[in-house]
Amino acid sequence: MPDTPIPAAYEDLRLDELLHIMDAATSLRKERETAALVLGEQETRRRLRDKLMQTAAATGEELTPAEVDAAIARYFDALHDFPEPESRFQVLLARAYIRRGLVLSIVGGAMVWCAAAAGLFLLPGAPFNSKTRAAKALEELWSEVDARRGMLVALAEDPETDARIEALGARASSLRATGDVGEIETIGAQLRKLEARLKDRFDLRVASPTGGESAISLSWEDDEGARDPEFYLIVEAVDDAGRPVKVRIRDAETGNESDVSRWAELVPEEVYARLANDKQSDGVLDERRFGIKRRGSEEIQVLIANPDGTPVARRRQLVRW
Repeated sequence: MPDTPIPAAYEDLRLDELLHIMDAATSLRKERETAALVLGEQETRRRLRDKLMQTAAATGEELTPAEVDAAIARYFDALHDFPEPESRFQVLLARAYIRRGLVLSIVGGAMVWCAAAAGLFLLPGAPFNSKTRAAKALEELWSEVDARRGMLVALAEDPETDARIEALGARASSLRATGDVGEIETIGAQLRKLEARLKDRFDLRVASPTGGESAISLSWEDDEGARDPEFYLIVEAVDDAGRPVKVRIRDAETGNESDVSRWAELVPEEVYARLANDKQSDGVLDERRFGIKRRGSEEIQVLIANPDGTPVARRRQLVRW
């Protein structure tokens, strides 16, 4: 088929002008189709009216043109009406089938959510499963306790302290196997207290305030009657710069523990008398170093000696007197 020649008047048109003309032509075509539909309906109404009038005349039924037109109008008005079906199971299935895409999306989403919930909370090893959380907490606690045990073993200098640390570690290991978190936490607290003691380093000196007390003698009387007098040296814990250091001391009379830097240590009467004479001779106490607490050691090493040269044993301490 030969190409239709383009009129010379259209050869110089721009692309947007050609598109505008095509839109106008499309609009005219749609209007023509709409008019044809309207005219077709009118022709159908006319033919239907003639057929109904002929049928009425043949059957002897009396119908006026107005009644025929009203019946035809009602017919066309109800031509596209769709009565809502009764709510039955078959109707629900049909609607579900029509909306099957949405239904499948909802069902699929619910299944994904359930799978995710199971993966997070229900399945063994799920991150939010109660057993998984408990196992994780147990391992974290055990790791902390074991790490502190290793650090304290490296810090401790006394074989007795080493043995105590290892015993606590072995106990924690056996509790780990049974999952006893509470007891492992108790051991962790004991190791933390031991760590604080091992890190302490201070000198313990006999107090020598000007015009103040360096020693005291106390006479007690209880329900059983009077007791023999007791002799105490007043001591002070200080660091290398002479600053007070808090030490946890248990009062022998009350049983209460306190963090103090000054307290009284029980000594034999001979030691008490020796230091009393020392201070009374010139007002200055020369023998002041009671003991030393070294880093890595749990106990205070007593330096002040009995008359036979052996260190004084630490027996009783008082916080208040």
